[in-house]
Amino acid sequence: MKVKFYGVRGSIPVCGPDFQRYGGNTTCLRIAREEANRYIREVSYGLRIEDDSQVLTICTDVEHIDGIDETIVELVRDADLLLHDGQYTDEEHVKYRGWGHSTWRHAVEVAKRANVKKLVIIHHDPDHDDNMLDSMERECQKEFPNSVFAKEGMEVEVGLPAASLQLR
Repeated sequence: MKVKFYGVRGSIPVCGPDFQRYGGNTTCLRIAREEANRYIREVSYGLRIEDDSQVLTICTDVEHIDGIDETIVELVRDADLLLHDGQYTDEEHVKYRGWGHSTWRHAVEVAKRANVKKLVIIHHDPDHDDNMLDSMERECQKEFPNSVFAKEGMEVEVGLPAASLQLR
């Protein structure tokens, strides 16, 4: 199974020289897979796709308000790859509480609790330029080394480590 990102921003698109590395289009992705037995489970806040040997989970427009939502943890349990909303910093989340988005730290906590193998942060805030996202990604990788922030054009092979992710 392979995921290609055509857009990685949340809410509204952005453009300009400070938004080149991550891109400015809103969240859009393509999932390609070879024929295989599969199981798809969808809930209002996430999606789980299982092939014979791989599990892809997607949680966008998700907010953990009073602690981590255990329903989400169970949905993504033991996934090979988790794509999770990480629109806000901790400081911003205080201001935008109730807007339906998470922090990258929420995504890391979900990934750790659920024994996820690889984490990709999606749904970047339109106000975060490339330099800010680079900084957030470095902090995220300190807490969950097998993680990366999605970039437009990036392709992810579900079973490969985050270090192997590449732009094409």
